[in-house]
Amino acid sequence: MYSYTRISITALTLAIATIAHSADPLPEPFLELKVSVPLALKTIERIVPAEAKADEQFQAQLSSIRALKLNNAYLFLYADAKLGALPILFVTSQDPTALPALVAANGLLAGHLEKVTGCSYKLSPTLLESEGTSDLPLDEYRLLVSKKRLLFAPRSLIASWSKGAPKPMATRVAKAAGTLQSKQHALVCAVRIADDIGKKDWDKVAGELAIPGGEQSDMMTTVGTDLLAEMSEAFSSIESFAFGFQLAENNQRVIEYAQQFRAAADIAALFKQITKGSATSDEPTSLIAALASVMQSDNVTMTPMLSGNNMSLKLAWAQEADETVVQSIGGYLMGKIMGAAMGGMEMSMSDDDAL
Repeated sequence: MYSYTRISITALTLAIATIAHSADPLPEPFLELKVSVPLALKTIERIVPAEAKADEQFQAQLSSIRALKLNNAYLFLYADAKLGALPILFVTSQDPTALPALVAANGLLAGHLEKVTGCSYKLSPTLLESEGTSDLPLDEYRLLVSKKRLLFAPRSLIASWSKGAPKPMATRVAKAAGTLQSKQHALVCAVRIADDIGKKDWDKVAGELAIPGGEQSDMMTTVGTDLLAEMSEAFSSIESFAFGFQLAENNQRVIEYAQQFRAAADIAALFKQITKGSATSDEPTSLIAALASVMQSDNVTMTPMLSGNNMSLKLAWAQEADETVVQSIGGYLMGKIMGAAMGGMEMSMSDDDAL
């Protein structure tokens, strides 16, 4: 029996490849993941079990992170024709000495880097050989370190910024993340959707990925393509979406979700449907309606807002409702996966009968 976890990974790979197939006149990231390090540390300290708090190694790791006095850490994903996605890492610090200390002679990264010029470094050949390059062209990556910023990115992207391509923090996906009203989120994620996502040939996309062959792998790929084909209708009306998570007072969990619609979407009708509590009457045609249908519970407070082409939801629940919320979301996602799996099995059986 195949693993649902592997199916989910396959589906995620397909999703990334789909978004990455968007052609832009200038290279832009399609995903931003932002971590507010101070807020994330506070959140971890509040939610980890007592045994973890008493663990010396765990506390030492937290102390090492605190010593860097980081502000925010960003992960951006850029589309790549061969690999599907290229990550870049961008980190800021309050302390002008903390990040340069990482690459100093006795710094944490010193033995793994070679200076190229000025504040530019590359990974050492020893590190590349020992760790392997995986699927990423790590030999093409450069680490740029200034007093309060650290950037790890491929040379081609760094060159494109100097030629006029928008820098990560000025791109559409970063602006999507900026639509979230609260600044107290420990974690923020934003995704930009390809304009032609509703017209994708999912079998072709899957065929272009380096997915291992075999009966189980073929079945997982079928499930992933069927699932995304079903979801593409919901994605087609969306330009971008973003969500943030924070742990508020009394350990209340808060998720803020914002969705930027394309101009042709009937936003007013969808907003009316959600506010009337009828989002579950039909199959949701939007991510925000799907989220609303999952989260409609007495244990969850939901506040929808509409501003132009941007619709947002603020969801809050107490710690005691964690299990209910997880089961609600998990049940919805598992239902989608199982539906796609059954569809793939029926198609496979039909093909066998035809033979």
